[in-house]
Amino acid sequence: MDRWSALSTGEMTLLDRIFWSSGISREALATGTNVSKTRANAAVAGLLEQGLLEATGQLIPTGGRRAGTLRLSRGLGVMIGAGVLAMQESLKLREAAS
Repeated sequence: MDRWSALSTGEMTLLDRIFWSSGISREALATGTNVSKTRANAAVAGLLEQGLLEATGQLIPTGGRRAGTLRLSRGLGVMIGAGVLAMQESLKLREAAS
């Protein structure tokens, strides 16, 4: 079983949100998803422990405790790809030839 299939739907939702909002705080993360703050904090702790997330710093304080920010771990090697069907077929052929 790979690491991605072991993640819950809530964890995948949080990772997706972090991907599109790098440098997001835990509070903003919970607010922007249908995950409670408690569950978001627990999931983030687990994702940090698994090495899927990294803490990136702190936001400027607006009163109270400073909010820490998160991003996907640089060690993930995430790659984004987009293309037209013909381009995808060309890439598949190149991969098969390698």
